[in-house]
Amino acid sequence: MKVANIESVARAVLPKFYSSDLHPESWQVFSTCGKRYVLTANPRVMVEGFLKDFLGVDLVLGTEIGSYKGRAIGFVNKPRMLVGKKKPDALKKTFGASQPKIGLGDRHTDFPFMALCKTLDIRVTVKDNHPPVAKKLIGQYGVLFICSHRTLLDPIFLSTALGRPIPAVTYSVYRLLEIIFPIKTVLLNRDRATDVAMIKKLLEEGDLVICPEGTTCREPFLLRFSALFVELTDRLVPVAMLNRMSMFHGTTARRWKGMDLFYFFMNPSPAYEVQFLSKLPLELTCNAGRLAMK
Repeated sequence: MKVANIESVARAVLPKFYSSDLHPESWQVFSTCGKRYVLTANPRVMVEGFLKDFLGVDLVLGTEIGSYKGRAIGFVNKPRMLVGKKKPDALKKTFGASQPKIGLGDRHTDFPFMALCKTLDIRVTVKDNHPPVAKKLIGQYGVLFICSHRTLLDPIFLSTALGRPIPAVTYSVYRLLEIIFPIKTVLLNRDRATDVAMIKKLLEEGDLVICPEGTTCREPFLLRFSALFVELTDRLVPVAMLNRMSMFHGTTARRWKGMDLFYFFMNPSPAYEVQFLSKLPLELTCNAGRLAMK
């Protein structure tokens, strides 16, 4: 068969089938990019017409079919089928020292080339309506978010869900994490009087997040935690955190906890779930006469 005939059929017939299989969410991201490149295991001659004419693709990297004097001979040229590790190799050869910003894929064989892209896909799910940003009155404290503690990334994803940076207080913090964290972290001294004064001062400045368990736990239960936070304000919002990792997991064993976040980001498709629970009713707070332990 002539290669020209394959190109004609690809342009006249295949766009109908390709367009019906186009995911709207993927197109929404893809269409916003200035330069668009496609890596595919399909023969380039069969998809290039649709991709360039309908999707505005600049370059198509696909499997190259062998030809002789303008006729397809039934073989494919090296490096054969463009799948698995051959995709990142083709990407490196095309981009050289530069690096693509966004990578889209729909199967595990796409992970090798997606790892070369700058943008990391992390699915963040926010459940229930989070508290709106309210103007703080003079003398009024900010909201204290009480989080279950899955990893050291909990305060960051809570800030992501709220759309604004929320400072976090912690019982221990590593110098490296202080440098790379995009939010303010404050170290507790484990002295009651000092910690109370510090937290109250931070609440006077705005909202705050605290993980009262004091250490991370990836098992499906809560650890025993300090009730100190309930004595400081009556604006308490519990938040349930859940992370999903498919390959690399942190652990609650004695070691450097700072590695948990690196394990999390090493996963092919990590996910975080932030569930805002109802604000604690005023009649259930210490200001209403309730004991802190209750």
